[in-house]
Formats: sequence, C-alpha cells, structure tokens
Amino acid sequence: MTRGECTQQLSTALVLVCNEAYANHAYILVRSAKKNEPTLYPIVFGINLSQSAKCRLINCGAELRSEFHVFESKEIERSFAANRRMEALREVLAEGYERVLYCDADSIIRRPLKIVWELLDECDLALCHFYRIKPISRADFQRMKYLSGVIALRNNPKVNHVVSRWSQDAQAHMNEWFADQIYLIKALDDARGLRIGSLPLSCIDWTYAFGSPLWVAKGARGKLSLIFRLEVLKYKIEAPPFLIGVTITMLQGICRLGEFLWRPITRPRTWLHSLTRIRIKKIEGHQ
Repeated sequence: MTRGECTQQLSTALVLVCNEAYANHAYILVRSAKKNEPTLYPIVFGINLSQSAKCRLINCGAELRSEFHVFESKEIERSFAANRRMEALREVLAEGYERVLYCDADSIIRRPLKIVWELLDECDLALCHFYRIKPISRADFQRMKYLSGVIALRNNPKVNHVVSRWSQDAQAHMNEWFADQIYLIKALDDARGLRIGSLPLSCIDWTYAFGSPLWVAKGARGKLSLIFRLEVLKYKIEAPPFLIGVTITMLQGICRLGEFLWRPITRPRTWLHSLTRIRIKKIEGHQ
C-alpha cells in the first residue's frame, strides 16, 4: 500500500518521534494503538535507529520514516528528537489527514480515545492544560501552561498556520532542550480565532489510574512503576492468552493497593496530589 492510498483510507494519523533509546517505547505505543484504537495510522519518525529497531517497527504495522544525523552528544540528539515533532506534524498535516494525534513515544494507548475525538469535534486543537497544587512563579507557568506530550489536531488552515509558525520559529533551536515547548506556547498565544480544547488529565496520565485511556511513562517514573511496566508487558507478548492478560491486570490491582496504603507514609505530598486529581475528575464530571 502506498502512502497516498493510506491517506485516502485512513483519516487519522498517529505521529511519534523516537531515537534508538526510545525505539522500544515506540514499538509498545504502536502495538497498543493497533489493539485499542485501530483507526489510527501510525507514522514513526525514527532518528538514528538500528536495523533491528527499524524492522521491529515496520513489522508491527508502523510507517517508518527513518533519518540519520550526526550529533556531538547524546544530550543534543535527545533535544533534536524532541524538537523534530514540529516539522513531523507539519509534514503529516500537509499530506491531507483529517485528524492527527501526536503522542510522546513513551506513551501507551490503553482504551479507545472517544473522549479525544469528541473534544476535537468541537475545537481545532486539543491538549492538556498545566495545573499544580504547589504555587509556581508566573514565568514558570508561562513556560509550562500546556502539557504537550499529547496533542490532537484537526487539519484546517488555522491549525496549519500555527504548526508552521511553531516549526519556523524553532528551526534555529533544534538542538536546544525545551525549545519545542517554548515556541509552541508562543505560537498558541499569538494565534487568532484558534479554538483550543483542554484534554482531561486522564489523557496524559503519569499516575497510571486504571480508567485512564492514555498513560505516559514520564521518564524515570515509568521505569520505577511496576504498574506501568506490567502494562508494557501486555504489548510485548505477541498474542497474550486471556489468562495472562487477566493475571497482569490482577497484579496491577495488587500493586495499586500497595501503593495506596504505603504512599501516605513514604510520599505524603504525592498522596495528596492523587486525592486532588480525584477531586478534579469529580468536578469535570459535574460540568
């Protein structure tokens, strides 16, 4: 199937960017999307991937757009990979997909994303808005007012203009960490007539609530969480028998109970944070 035929048959693209360090995460994300949101057409922009990583991504059903660059350090490569998403989104939108979903490579789609598509029907672009219990300075808020690990976009002139502005402004800063976040906020703040929707926090959940449709590893947090690692195991197994899936879910429930009982003692601030999230969900439910 050619790229043009794919564009005609599938109206929603899943875009992600990864280097070799995140290739396994990208594989898990593609596998989870294929299982839980099969309408998505996964497009992976791979940077300096090994041959085995390329084959693995292609074999699981992703369209791989591979490229090679020379970097002075791993830190610069990491920054470039994070910033590459701007141009990747512009390229995919130009190909005519009706909707585009960007996810950080270390995400897992656990359930159908009905809540995302319903929100996108009412706006042009949707992403999570930043919140925090602990007060922060206005300057820090301006740098973090949107959580851009998951972005849903409709393909229309207003969105294309914003993404093009985002990409052009940051072009000279591709090797700088956090440039994508800084210039995204500038592009959104300057946009006129753009309807920006607020995705619920369950769509970028790094606390791994059972009902959340989308989990994000959030770096070391995912590596240290047994609940997240068990979720990854579901998609590492090619065709997990029903019994294995049930067993993993039961183990996650035991881990969740242990965390709930132990967290007030070891991490009281995080425990209070989780209670606040529950209250936020209740408030959202009454709106």
